[in-house]
Amino acid sequence: MNQQFDIVVAGDFNIDLLFNGFPHIPAVGEEVIASDFQMVLGSSAAITATHLAALGAKVAFVGAMGADEMGEKLLTFLKSANVCTDFVKIKKGMQTGCTVVMNQADDRANLTYAGAMETLCKDDFPYATIAKTPYFHLSNPFVLPELRNSLTSLFRNIKSLGAKTSLVPQWDVTGKWDLDFENLLPHLDYFFPNREELMRFTKKDNVEATLSEMSSVLKHQLVMTNGREGALLRSPEKQMNQSGYVNSNPVDCVGAGDAFAAGYLVAKMEGKSDEKALEMACESGALSTFCYGGNPFCENRSDFNEKVFKLLK
Repeated sequence: MNQQFDIVVAGDFNIDLLFNGFPHIPAVGEEVIASDFQMVLGSSAAITATHLAALGAKVAFVGAMGADEMGEKLLTFLKSANVCTDFVKIKKGMQTGCTVVMNQADDRANLTYAGAMETLCKDDFPYATIAKTPYFHLSNPFVLPELRNSLTSLFRNIKSLGAKTSLVPQWDVTGKWDLDFENLLPHLDYFFPNREELMRFTKKDNVEATLSEMSSVLKHQLVMTNGREGALLRSPEKQMNQSGYVNSNPVDCVGAGDAFAAGYLVAKMEGKSDEKALEMACESGALSTFCYGGNPFCENRSDFNEKVFKLLK
């Protein structure tokens, strides 16, 4: 294998307009004042890519953007994080996606204009490169209408190329919560939902009932984030929990789940055990809450290890 990258990351691709420090989310017809505003890298896939790169992985990104100023800003964000943007598709006549993020404590309200990213389709993927890359990751298919209904065939094809596969589902903006688990999960090595997403997918009101229902179709690993409570790993062979690392004064929780997934995947690339991978994932997710947006809090792996020691231990 003439390997150039450790992982190909694909999915949503947008700028985030990030608002913090306001009394409440405004109702229709109301205006409130925020004390802080940032324009930052958005989108689950791009945030995951930058965290992977900060942890030492060689990353290529696949997404769709418009031929506009915001798209150029996104490319600058990725390139400055040492993420390869050669496979980003520029859609002429379309605008780059944008999300308004209104943060409150550990939660947020989002308003998204999908723009060019919703045109991303299977034909946009660099399969020859993926065939030479050990890992493939997809984030947020629910804002990618050309992909959301073909996930099983997409992952089946990529799995046949030899890559380890993973998926962060994110929130179903359609409200359908209709992933075809029975046919999809066998083609995923790592599935990264959060607790609320997982229960909505299975329409259960507690985690144990959800995990029990999924056990019959789970072939590899389900790795569930649970905010400050930490994370849970479930596979056909075992179940384990990892306590969370708490930042008592988070700057911003945007992208924490994506940083979590990046930490887990890098640990598995390095051959670490499931226990160590889950620990590193929780560390990565917690550190991401020390800075605005989804930008990596750490410059490199050495910086990551130092900040884990100083801030989380």
